[in-house]
Amino acid sequence: MMWYKVFMKVGLTPEIVTDGGTHFTGKEFEDFLKVHHINHIIVPP
Repeated sequence: MMWYKVFMKVGLTPEIVTDGGTHFTGKEFEDFLKVHHINHIIVPP
């Protein structure tokens, strides 16, 4: 859970932009974003 460590180190943000890689499209990640009210923006790689 690399993303979890990043959020705990730098803090939460109202939105995050990713390239849609598998690290950022799994259910666990999406659930985390939903619980913390973080908007997920996916852009082409």
